[in-house]
Amino acid sequence: MQLKNIISRITHKLLSPIRLPMSPTRRRRLKSIALATTEHQGENDLMVVGARSELNLGWLRAQSNDFDSAVNEWQRAIDDGIASGSPDGYLIAAQAGFNLGLLYSRDGNATDAFAAWTLAAKNARRVDSDLAHEVCAHIALNLGALYAQTGRLSDAMSAWQMAISEGHIGASKPARDAAVKASFNLGLLEVDQLARSAA
Repeated sequence: MQLKNIISRITHKLLSPIRLPMSPTRRRRLKSIALATTEHQGENDLMVVGARSELNLGWLRAQSNDFDSAVNEWQRAIDDGIASGSPDGYLIAAQAGFNLGLLYSRDGNATDAFAAWTLAAKNARRVDSDLAHEVCAHIALNLGALYAQTGRLSDAMSAWQMAISEGHIGASKPARDAAVKASFNLGLLEVDQLARSAA
């Protein structure tokens, strides 16, 4: 099998945004709920609630194919999440950065995808939680796919090894699933390299 076919198979199913469950009522009233629930909270808590709202609004905008607005919402979620200085804020910034990277990757903008995912991983690593390891595993999995698409195979292998590591650290099923996918991708790449060296 040719390397392009392998890379195409690897990247075809990988790219999916992190989804947060929301009821239809919550969608309609997300910003007003955020403002109402934060009247008595500190400034950092307000920033976290705002960042979470922006993360969710970005997701809604992306679902309605309004990608420019989704990018703006996710960028605000990153800024507010980091500015909050709290673990929840850093996780929200990491999730928003992951989603931004997906949009950039789908648009063929590898440079911005790399930058978004690198910042997202940096924010996720500031927190020690299952969700942080899950986000890191998915970032590394998708970084590996993007590296492979751009011909940076040794970087792809390193990224997939990181996804495997994060998947074993994170106890969540999604983190373990990312590790399994990374193992599979790594195996395909190694088989292809062995076949090339034998030829």
